[in-house]
Amino acid sequence: MISEQSQANNRWEMQKNKVPAWQWVTRIFSKWIGTDKGGTSSKSGLLLQTWQNWSKNIVYESNEPYYFMPEDKTQLREVLLQAERERQNHPNLTVRVSGQRHSQPPLVVHDNRNVVDKSDVVENPPVFLVDMSCYADDATGGERLLVDTSGNSPRVIMNSGVREDELEIFLKNNDLMMKTVTAGGSFSLGGITAVDAHGATVTEGIFAETVYSFTIMKANGEEVTIDENTQIAEILPECASLGDNWSPIQFARVSLGGLGIVTSIKLNVQPRPYQETLLGGTEWFTYSGESTEQEYFVNNTSRLIGEPGEGDGHDRLEVFFNPYQEMSSSKGFLALFWDVQEDPGSQTDNPEAEDVNVCGDANNGEGPYGSPILPYGFAQSIGWEAQFREGEILRTGMMSIFMTVIELIVGRRNEDYLELWYTIQVPPVIFMSYFIPLSDIGPTGLGKAWEALNVVAEKVRREGQDFYITGPMEFRFVKGGDTAMSGTYSGNSDTYFVNLDLLGFIKADRDNKNNVIELNDQQRYEAMLDFFAAVEKEWVAMDGFPHHGKMYGFYNPNEPEEPSNRPFNEGFLQDLRERRGEPQEKFKEFCDCIDPNKIFRNKYLKTLLGEVENTVG
Repeated sequence: MISEQSQANNRWEMQKNKVPAWQWVTRIFSKWIGTDKGGTSSKSGLLLQTWQNWSKNIVYESNEPYYFMPEDKTQLREVLLQAERERQNHPNLTVRVSGQRHSQPPLVVHDNRNVVDKSDVVENPPVFLVDMSCYADDATGGERLLVDTSGNSPRVIMNSGVREDELEIFLKNNDLMMKTVTAGGSFSLGGITAVDAHGATVTEGIFAETVYSFTIMKANGEEVTIDENTQIAEILPECASLGDNWSPIQFARVSLGGLGIVTSIKLNVQPRPYQETLLGGTEWFTYSGESTEQEYFVNNTSRLIGEPGEGDGHDRLEVFFNPYQEMSSSKGFLALFWDVQEDPGSQTDNPEAEDVNVCGDANNGEGPYGSPILPYGFAQSIGWEAQFREGEILRTGMMSIFMTVIELIVGRRNEDYLELWYTIQVPPVIFMSYFIPLSDIGPTGLGKAWEALNVVAEKVRREGQDFYITGPMEFRFVKGGDTAMSGTYSGNSDTYFVNLDLLGFIKADRDNKNNVIELNDQQRYEAMLDFFAAVEKEWVAMDGFPHHGKMYGFYNPNEPEEPSNRPFNEGFLQDLRERRGEPQEKFKEFCDCIDPNKIFRNKYLKTLLGEVENTVG
């Protein structure tokens, strides 16, 4: 018989570790059936009742075990085998990888809060979610990451659940660094290469285009490796009809999770013998008496970029824009930059950095995923209120605070010679991000970049608007590439794109179905949607394409009289398919070949590829 003191101690341990009782019982049960220490087994998944993405615009609820955290190939194959068995009863079950949950479209899983009957497999199709946070296999010798010594170019092999901050530490400990870097370290490598995430290196393309190869586990448990030299006929003879003009790597990069489960990634990197090999800094645009804002923008940006590859500009450039500031204030544009020093004046060895524990952070699916979130709801509420007519004083102050904090944080990270800077806690927001092609990166192309920024600036400078932005815009320049589903796809390798980010705060006070309650807030949401739709229309008119990991599709091209629509609406996705044309058609053909039973294709991806007509939920 267990003593009262022992029972009290057990209760204290459960409370101290913040483990829900139902999950604690599940862990005990899992030990009976031979689970691994990550909490998954060959017989069932974790009973994770609620999955949500970072911005909480997507929440998936289930009382069935659906969440898996395999640690090796055997366990991953068992998940796929279990999915195949389950499909005999539920043919529309899909398998998706969870990642760090930063993606805002229903790319991983659909939102089912508004589904009354959770057992309705049409409205609420079953899904297995796979979390690779604890995974490692023979590709990396059982470790998370491994330096590849097989070739002449420096490369690193890692599993797809490796987080970007984990990669940065590993690289620095091995005198290496990335070729291009996103701002934040809280994204998984599998996630940012499954979409068209981009870095700040002016002469590089999207992050996925720095990947040399992907190893992908198909639905039958077999693995296929796709690298820059792989031909379609080598790995999928039945797909030879795709022709010789397309390479599998063009589909493996930005695969949207539609090919299978990426188990390992081989990344092209570059040497970093000293910590001073990469030097960062910040700079405000300076006013030199220019007569127009476009001239002011072009002059400053040209000076910062220089002639790409010639060494007279910055190698990496990321700029924040406050559209409420006059150019004469020299407080409208804050540039962050980093330069690669071939032979730095000071040559200090890279200090040993402490590894991060991504598997531990995952905490059996209950851990903090995505960017660090500010724990104070009032900050989110202030951001929400500041976006509307009465919030002018609030948004002016918040915009200045944003710019100042970014400058301080980046300065501190640069003192430590770090590649990643986005470590600050922020309230959850929605992002709309677009790639807009430029004719060049000289005065003409930069003039178009300004026109794209000015779309927003002109709107928020008008009095009497129903919606105003509260956070700064952000833009970076990205080289075009040949990845089929990327917003930077181009037939011309010399093409450059400007990527623009626009953000909006969402109201914290919502009901359990993600709906605002008060009529005034509903009207405000309509104003936000109308604003994003109006901006998006003009960016699309500039031949812009959306970032796959952010919000888009705020208007329906088939209903021009409607000011806005629900994001990812079918009318917009249909228009997007037509605009993409052959690259998307070939991507779908390749998906059909490698995954003929569509086990990795959820409702959103099917809609994106034109297989279903109903609106994405």
